Amino acid sequence: LELSPGNIVLCKDGGKTLTVTIPAGTHSIEIHAYGYTSQQLDVTIEAGKTATFSVKLTESEQLENEFSVINESGNHLPATIEFCFSTLSTELGPHATKLKLPAGKHMVALTLRGFVPQRTIIEVKPKGNHSFTLTSLPDVLLVDDDEGKSYETTFIKALTNLDLSYELVQETVELDKIRWFKHVIWISGDSSYRSLGKVELETLIDYVKGGGNLLLTGQDIGLGAGRLDEYTTLTGAKFLKDSSKSMIVKGFNETYQLGGNQKWPDLLEPIGVHSKSIFAYDIGGCAAVENLLEKGRVRYLGFGFEGVQTNEARNRLMEKLLSQ
Repeated sequence: LELSPGNIVLCKDGGKTLTVTIPAGTHSIEIHAYGYTSQQLDVTIEAGKTATFSVKLTESEQLENEFSVINESGNHLPATIEFCFSTLSTELGPHATKLKLPAGKHMVALTLRGFVPQRTIIEVKPKGNHSFTLTSLPDVLLVDDDEGKSYETTFIKALTNLDLSYELVQETVELDKIRWFKHVIWISGDSSYRSLGKVELETLIDYVKGGGNLLLTGQDIGLGAGRLDEYTTLTGAKFLKDSSKSMIVKGFNETYQLGGNQKWPDLLEPIGVHSKSIFAYDIGGCAAVENLLEKGRVRYLGFGFEGVQTNEARNRLMEKLLSQ
């Protein structure tokens, strides 16, 4: 329902009645339902009284309309369009896409990883043409969970050197915040017992399952969260020991020296069906695990990225960690 004045939009998914409280006076109410012709009513509400209105909608005709989605530069995007309060959800092609739909107004949601989701109301009419512009998200969402330390500066420098944009958040994030980012980097620094809790792990699992790419890094994540089932589901790893007793890791055809705050790099073991070791300590044992979880991927470092020595080495490592 759309109510004017006030430009108020109310939704009712199923059921026979919708009860709303609105100020006394005259209002214009427009009712929409997928597959039915919209109807408009002008109603007068008296103060302190309840008014009841019954509306019967008729099925609408099917019309072919054209849809296209572009980015800020005008390039076409293969976004997904979902018609709210219906079962219709389809991926639009890289060019204009024609769809046969019921005439009338519809609330639609447009989504594509790497872009801010958009929800709007459209009207399907003869020879209708609908064009939408999605706004790009930063390349990376950087979650600073290092308990007030400044380790995020190391990550920011590497991302900047690689010409990657980022958004920095210094708090626990919910799924709605991270869902559409292509990459999320979670920094735990020296955090151990407060590093990742059950709720945070569940949020990250949902993000990855939906197609996100997560880089999880910290020398004490396993110590703090390794006992949780959600830790194993997310990382595909088993936490073996708090200290590998090594400060040299090998992976991606390079050898990296650790230093700085790295005192207890975790010793891990890949145990998931779709997990594998991607880094090893020079004295043996797994230092990092890659886990494929439904549509997405997790790369979990049992050591802190911030401890890798030299800017050049960190730049190369960051590029490889974020690569497909």
